Amino acid sequence: LPQHWVLCEWCAVRGDGSESVACGREDVLMQLLGLLQTEGRAVRVWWDGEQRWYEGVVLSYNSNHLFVQHGSTHMICRLIDARFPDYKVVIPGDNPYKLIVNKTDFQNALRRVNVFSNKSTNQVALNITGSELQMAAQDVDFSFEGNERMSCQYDGEDLQIAFNARFLIEMLNAADTDDVKMELSTSTKAGLIKPTEQAEGEDLLMLVMPLMLNN
Repeated sequence: LPQHWVLCEWCAVRGDGSESVACGREDVLMQLLGLLQTEGRAVRVWWDGEQRWYEGVVLSYNSNHLFVQHGSTHMICRLIDARFPDYKVVIPGDNPYKLIVNKTDFQNALRRVNVFSNKSTNQVALNITGSELQMAAQDVDFSFEGNERMSCQYDGEDLQIAFNARFLIEMLNAADTDDVKMELSTSTKAGLIKPTEQAEGEDLLMLVMPLMLNN
């Protein structure tokens, strides 16, 4: 539970100006919300950063810090006394275009294309036409350019949209399914990434902001 995660209702939220991740697991988070209200008391919860859930993490806190212990590993997080913004406001509710791709193939293609991208932006343009997804990156300073094509399932109008490839690759790691779904709208509107299947009581949603397309 690093300091940039915040417990909000029944979900943990991490975000910055370019990407946000909201993960809800009701059974775990209800324990956290209830037990952390007990002053100075250590609690045991079901949690693991690699999405394996088991008993063994001990949490305790004081007025300034949260302490996490698991075996010989200790972590200290500074508590922030501030109101967390309503993250739901920035989640688009009307992304009509649905893209489904194989997660591993998509990640590997992004890694290969990203080699040719500008290293300050890691921009990769996605060009979606029918059942084909084309990924393109270029670095005009060094005259680099790379392209990849892969099959996909797509329901929507033809679309070209650019993202930070590094963000996409990292976010796809959180999806524990063979395929992932992207919900899109326009080239200037945030995209949503979700697993195609979710465990009972779990709700993972990832938001990624697009980049301005290169001419």
